[in-house]
This record gives sequence, structure tokens and C-alpha cells, in this order.
Amino acid sequence: MANVTVTFTITEFCLHTGVSEEELNEIVGLG
Repeated sequence: MANVTVTFTITEFCLHTGVSEEELNEIVGLG
């Protein structure tokens, strides 16, 4: 459940900032 919340948060963040998930993953180091 927590993982779903994190994914949703990341998606919301991407929508509001215009940063793609790929870019965000590189920045955070998740992927």
C-alpha cells in the first residue's frame, strides 16, 4: 500500500512540475 502511495505522489509531482518519471528516478536514484 505504501508503494502505491509513493508512486501516486511521484506521479502527482511529475504532473505539477513537468518533470518526467525517468528524470525524477535519475535525480532521486530510484532507477
